Amino acid sequence: MKKSTIIKILSFFVMFSGIAVAIGWIFDIGILKSISPNLVTMKFSTALCFIASGIVLYSVAEEKKESSFVVQAILPSAILLILLLMVTLFISAVFGFNTGLDDIFIQEKAGAISTFIPGRPSIPTMFDFILIAVSGILTLVGFKKHLLWLGTAVVLVGSVATLGYILNQPLLYYSIAGLNTAMALHTAILFILIGIGFILCGKTALKQN
Repeated sequence: MKKSTIIKILSFFVMFSGIAVAIGWIFDIGILKSISPNLVTMKFSTALCFIASGIVLYSVAEEKKESSFVVQAILPSAILLILLLMVTLFISAVFGFNTGLDDIFIQEKAGAISTFIPGRPSIPTMFDFILIAVSGILTLVGFKKHLLWLGTAVVLVGSVATLGYILNQPLLYYSIAGLNTAMALHTAILFILIGIGFILCGKTALKQN
């Protein structure tokens, strides 16, 4: 199977996973919001950004097709959505104020499992999405070889959280009482998958150079 095909499959899986979680929030379907009732929920804003991230990854695979509508129009919009949501949330988390974006779309019940501020994603989640947006920007300006390192960073963040769930170590999935919301398990898994996609893109770009 060609690398470009694998990348596109990963991009669609990430997109549809984000759509499924968003539907879970809209219609209050617990199994879509969280893999298990005992695990952390993926936030609605996170689901939206995974939809956009899947578009970014697909656009990277389609980047050679300069006339592609996805690359010319949809990619910048996807990047902008991720940056508007995650940079704003990241700044609010660092400086300790509430922008209202935490629950502007869907309100999460206070006291949810391992949730510091209802509706707010984990800071490492925000960081990974910002890296994904940067990957899209680098694609637009023609620096795809750097996607290898950005993809590796995204995979590492997701892998540490996944390992935390396997070992039952909350600190590894970034659960810090009073400071940070835990990263959901399916969030971590999707980061691993999308990171692998960017790594493949980066390797392809390096070979071409």
